[in-house]
Formats: sequence, C-alpha cells, structure tokens
Amino acid sequence: MPEIKSMTFVGWAQIALVLAAVIAAAIPLSAYIARVLGGERTFLSPILAPVERIFYKFSGVDPSREQGWLAYAMAMLAFSIAGFVSLYSIQRLQGAFASESSRVQRRAV
Repeated sequence: MPEIKSMTFVGWAQIALVLAAVIAAAIPLSAYIARVLGGERTFLSPILAPVERIFYKFSGVDPSREQGWLAYAMAMLAFSIAGFVSLYSIQRLQGAFASESSRVQRRAV
C-alpha cells in the first residue's frame, strides 16, 4: 500500500500566495468590470475602444442595437459547432502535423 504524504510548508505557502493574489485582484477587477458594463470610460478605453469599433465594423454589428434571443442562440450554436469541428480536425490530423522528432521516437518504440 502506498504511503500517504502530507503537504509541506511550501505547498501551503503556494496555496496561500495564490489565494492572496486572487483576493487582491478581485476588488480592482470587479470595479473595472462594473464600469465597463455600465458604459463608463475606463483607463483602457483609449486603447480598446478603437479595436472594438474595428471588430464591430468587420462583423457587421450595430453596438447601439440589442441582440435578440434567437440571434444569440444561433451565434452560440455556430460558435460551438465551429469549435467542435476545429478541435475534432486537430485531433484527427495530429499525426500528419507531427514533428520529425516525434516520428523518430515513435519508430524507436
């Protein structure tokens, strides 16, 4: 039967550090998200607003018009299907895209 090992001090310290980082980031990020969703100007607006307008222009989206439930459902289905097909294709074609080192390693086994 394998021996059960307890966590070390370093393990607990890493957990505490990550938890502290998440808690420290939660307050400023939540304030930022509240401003963005409220339509207020943020410190990233001068950088991200032009990029957002370009995406809207190329995708044909009118930012002043709300999206209905049917359009939202169709967009979600299209995105899910495209993601599924992409990931399935990557998995199926993985052998064709393998590097030379993996082929040599496979032959050696």
